[in-house]
Amino acid sequence: MFRSYGNPFRRMAAHRCLLRLLVAFFLLQHIGQVLFGSVFFRNYMVLSASSLQDGHVWTLLSYALLHGSCLHLLVNGLTLHFIGRFIEQGLGPGHFLKIFLSSTLAGACFWLCLQPTATGSLIGASAGIAGLLAYACLCFPQHCASLLLFLVIPVRLRLRTLLGLLFAFEIGAFLLLELPGRDLIAHSAHLGGLIAGSGYFFCQEYIFRRTRR
Repeated sequence: MFRSYGNPFRRMAAHRCLLRLLVAFFLLQHIGQVLFGSVFFRNYMVLSASSLQDGHVWTLLSYALLHGSCLHLLVNGLTLHFIGRFIEQGLGPGHFLKIFLSSTLAGACFWLCLQPTATGSLIGASAGIAGLLAYACLCFPQHCASLLLFLVIPVRLRLRTLLGLLFAFEIGAFLLLELPGRDLIAHSAHLGGLIAGSGYFFCQEYIFRRTRR
């Protein structure tokens, strides 16, 4: 549920701060890897079963600050810029951060619970961004978005249709690719983010309706 929030861009917008933070950590991550090796980030910020066993519970969130490549960061950064700006204008920075953080945490939990082995690791802000995208789709289900199918074919989809396709794709990719170990992409984390973002929307709807009675 979107409500009027005035102009949140009179101060530094939260989604811009987050985007700059992701870029800063990407630079630190790769500069540090060249100079000192990747031990610090691998041991203290990447999410894995072993990191949690060592008591590094902050990795349930810190993994979202790291990215594996420029393309990984670019895709997440562009999505965060457009979707994050849209949500923050409607809800304000507080709700924007709550959706992102809860979706990031849900992505981590889904990935840990659904992994067939405990030897892998997780990085990237995709789960948090998936939650923001799910929230936006549920707020305006009848609105249309223009997409490039296979990066070539232009298509227009209603946002509710887009959300359904995202759920179907992530479930299918998890079952057919991630679970058998054929894909390194953490589709289970994306799925957790989509569920968390959707859950946040329905909780907000319930609270909003209760306050209007």
